[in-house]
Amino acid sequence: MDDAMAAAGPLRRQTRLRQLQIVLAFWSVCVATLGFELSFSEFMPDLLEGLHGSRAGTAAIGSICTGMMDLPAILVGLLVARFGGQCTSAAGAVLASLGLLLASLGSRVEHLWLSIGLVAGLGFCLLLFTAIITVNQWFTTRLASAHALANTGSSVGPLVMGLGYRSLSDAYGWRGVFVRLAVIYAAVLLLCSLAFRSPPAQHKSAEKPPRSILELIRMRDLQIVSLSFAFFGIGGFGVFPFHLSELALDAGYTESDADHILVTYGLGVLLLRFPVAISSDLIQRKLSCGRRIVFSLCACFYAVMLILLTAVSSKAMLPSASFLVGGALGAMLSLMPALPMESVDPPDMPMATTLACSCFGVGAVLGPIVAGALFDARGAYRLALQLAASSLLASAGFLSMSIWLPRWKNFSIPRMQEA
Repeated sequence: MDDAMAAAGPLRRQTRLRQLQIVLAFWSVCVATLGFELSFSEFMPDLLEGLHGSRAGTAAIGSICTGMMDLPAILVGLLVARFGGQCTSAAGAVLASLGLLLASLGSRVEHLWLSIGLVAGLGFCLLLFTAIITVNQWFTTRLASAHALANTGSSVGPLVMGLGYRSLSDAYGWRGVFVRLAVIYAAVLLLCSLAFRSPPAQHKSAEKPPRSILELIRMRDLQIVSLSFAFFGIGGFGVFPFHLSELALDAGYTESDADHILVTYGLGVLLLRFPVAISSDLIQRKLSCGRRIVFSLCACFYAVMLILLTAVSSKAMLPSASFLVGGALGAMLSLMPALPMESVDPPDMPMATTLACSCFGVGAVLGPIVAGALFDARGAYRLALQLAASSLLASAGFLSMSIWLPRWKNFSIPRMQEA
């Protein structure tokens, strides 16, 4: 007994050290992937001027990238199971760097659809979901907090781009910025890929074999969660973050002030998501649907802020709204990877998580394109903001169904056994 307790101490410390390494690597991946997506609006003015495209077509660069970052997510679970997290994430680092390098050579919007949208987007997918799967394997009781801490890296993108992009663009042009990002991505992300290893228990044969993809698709609870994620993609990424800089410029802000709006938005993503995630973990210990309740409340709050932007002067309200919207979006992104786990057994976790997030990718592709098309047709973002708010309310509504209507056939939320 004493020997076992003595051996447990070093093992526990080794596990915590490994968890810390994984969270730091995940943080760096979030800087490179989600941080790039959340700050894409900073590239929009230069891309509109340099490529002479429409707002819908230019916004499609970021939305295709977001879609590729989420749509093929279900394949990542298969690749991680077959080749391991290290090889999968290393391939993603190579593709992400290659996509940015090719983007620097593009002369038309369509070229960036392929380079950033498809190539870099697929690399982001391999990196991000390998990290998500690894974190879900190593954490239980503090899962949302671990995701929130790692996801604070996504706020670095808006902060850095808002403060420094204009100087970099003036010195090197947007093409030069892409080249330098490609070099940094190759060096940092390949190093991060070394951290993404499954815990030893994952290599043992599971008592219950994992379900097939078709069996997971038939699960009613997972269907509802996936549908909620799809509407979140439409509403959460419809106007914010892809059109934020253009929204500020249209409201009467100068380019410098628009950069400050992006910084404010990034601060919201950074500062508000972690308290919300900690609260959701505490509620989850009391209620098996705690994280779903917090996610739904964040979606409703996000929708209310967008509705207020259509009713009140955008110029007066945009700074505070950007901060609060950034916090709501960051909290929802932190909670999202933990929700599908509540529908399935542990062996099904990788496939269920990537399947639900693939549906989020569908919405994330459509949202920015539709918002840009509505602006091109109406000359304002009012209708796009209303559509985004409606989609967020639908997301909250569907997830609430999974909380309050558990009596449906084959529809239940198993209470997770917290370690």
